[in-house]
This record gives sequence, C-alpha cells and structure tokens, in this order.
Amino acid sequence: MSEEAKPYECECCDSETSSLRHLAVQLYRAKRAEEDCKKARIEIENQILSLVDMPEVGSRTFPAGELKLSCKKELSYTVDERGLFAAGLPDEAVRSLFEEVPATLKFVPSQYEDLKKYDPDMFAEVSKYVTVKPKKPSVTIKL
Repeated sequence: MSEEAKPYECECCDSETSSLRHLAVQLYRAKRAEEDCKKARIEIENQILSLVDMPEVGSRTFPAGELKLSCKKELSYTVDERGLFAAGLPDEAVRSLFEEVPATLKFVPSQYEDLKKYDPDMFAEVSKYVTVKPKKPSVTIKL
C-alpha cells in the first residue's frame, strides 16, 4: 500500500468496495505480515534466551525493567517404538520406558449427526448432554 493511500484504498483494484478480490489481496498481505511478525518474535525470543542463564530443562523468571520475562525450556521425545522393541534389548527394560494407557472413549460427531436422522427420539435425549458450538471459521489463501 502506498504511503499516500488511505487504509481502505487498495492498489489491487480501483474500487473502495469490499470486493472478493480486494479482500483476498488484503488477507494475503495480512498473512504475510503475520508471518514476518512471527519470524521476528522467534528471533527476539532466541536473543533473550542467549542472554539469560537457563538450565537445559526448567523455567525461570527474569526482571526486565518494569517487565518480567518467564522463560521455559523443555525437551521433546520421539521414539521409534518398532525399532526399540525389535532391537533385542531385555523386554522388561524396554517396557519400563512406557506406561499403559487405558482405552478411552472418543465422541464421534458424525455418529451423533447420524443419530439425528435415524433415531430422532434417541437424538432428543442424547442432545440434552451434548453442546454444539460453531468453530472459528477459517479462510485459506492459495497462491
């Protein structure tokens, strides 16, 4: 956007209306600015972490003038489970690295919606216990 342009004016079209093309260009620009801001934020966070004394894992709070910075470092673990179990190591030792997770129930929205069609009476009863809210809408721009 040129410095002389008003915030609602667009170089992509001659209109000040909210045409789909105009809004798509504005969305593209906003997403680019968001990406640039995210990169800048990550760089600043890395600079902060290079200045403070932190253990490999843990959290600390540091004064920064009238502000306080809370810094946290964690580790992420990815395991090749098949490879580990096939490595020929003692089974007890390998199993001790894992915990058993009991089977859990997971609500299936499509089943719930099907119930509305196939058993309206049951749906009416079940729906007393289900809250349905719209998710945040999304718009994806593709180049």
